[in-house]
Amino acid sequence: MNASAYTVFQTCTWQLADQAVSVVTKPGQADWDHLTAAESLAALEVQLPAGARVALFNGRRGALAACLARTYPDAFLTCLEPSWLGVTCTRRTLQANQIQNALVLTEPELPASLAGQLDAAVILIPKGRELARRWLRECQMALKPGGELYIAGAKDAGIESVIKDAEQLFGESGVLSYKKGERVVKLNAPPSSPSPAASLPPPPDNTYDYTQHGLNLRLTSLPGVFSAGSLDEGTALLLEHLPVLLRSLTSQSQIIDAGCGCGVIGLAAASLAPSATVTLVDADLLAVASARRNITLNQIHNAQVQPGDLLADLAIGKNAGGPGVHLILSNPPFHTGKETNYAITEALIEQAYSALLPGGRLALVANRFLPYQKNLVERFGRVKILSQTSKFQVLCAER
Repeated sequence: MNASAYTVFQTCTWQLADQAVSVVTKPGQADWDHLTAAESLAALEVQLPAGARVALFNGRRGALAACLARTYPDAFLTCLEPSWLGVTCTRRTLQANQIQNALVLTEPELPASLAGQLDAAVILIPKGRELARRWLRECQMALKPGGELYIAGAKDAGIESVIKDAEQLFGESGVLSYKKGERVVKLNAPPSSPSPAASLPPPPDNTYDYTQHGLNLRLTSLPGVFSAGSLDEGTALLLEHLPVLLRSLTSQSQIIDAGCGCGVIGLAAASLAPSATVTLVDADLLAVASARRNITLNQIHNAQVQPGDLLADLAIGKNAGGPGVHLILSNPPFHTGKETNYAITEALIEQAYSALLPGGRLALVANRFLPYQKNLVERFGRVKILSQTSKFQVLCAER
């Protein structure tokens, strides 16, 4: 897949249960171009009571949300997605199917107003047990006594562990369907307040300190955020060279931390260049929430965070018709689900070239086996290796 193909939304017609659903999807999500068995099984097995209020976790492209909303027109669905791509695709899918009885949240957690209000919840299991546990705790708080919880997913994605955790909160589960390693189970919220024993281990303390270049930043991450609880080796290598990258910037410079995670690169840049304006962006809504929390925690006043698909959703450069960007920093992802995906960074390189001012630079860190040096040369004409180890290299290209 090339960089331009990564940016294109596609509309497909997929069959769920007895319905043909128009689904708007795009690269960047796991399983973006096909239905999963978990979605298909859930569409068949989820049964909602009349007038139900329902939460759907991790519907990704909105196919299951549209199917359930159409099947139960007197129900109301609240869709919670862990990624901005999921939010965007689900909104477009609901619109394509003229669905009016569903809402897509832009925050990574259910609102407090839903406590004890839900008749049912459906979880398509996420990557990572801690994120699944976070969602199970939210369901425990939001479901009415006797409310129904459906969980769907694959054995090799960890559904057995998620079921075990769910049973600790809700009691025994029942398997509704099983096919090719995928299953759907159903549990019911207890008819009264949960007992003190109905709890899960507390979430890990994903907090660490970054101390370098005279800085002392406190960083915290929500479950599921990249490198939660510690500074990864690639980011650390890029941060070593941050003062050099910032040295030539003038006052009022525009800096972007693309794929910011918990925000350590952007916060460090904002601290070392206090007259610059720093924008942090990530498609992971848990990362966005973590970075916002860290800006407040560290009292950073010249940085902001927003969700987005790489740089496409930012009002910068050609997107805004105004001044461009002076410096873009990134430790870009190269996986979509379990698959290696070079198109994400290839698209970032294309978007960065359009966003940067003449003389502006893109600096990224990547595993040495990745072909990004070649991609940068093809787009920018030249690239400098700022540093490299046996695993990583920091590349810098100037427009």
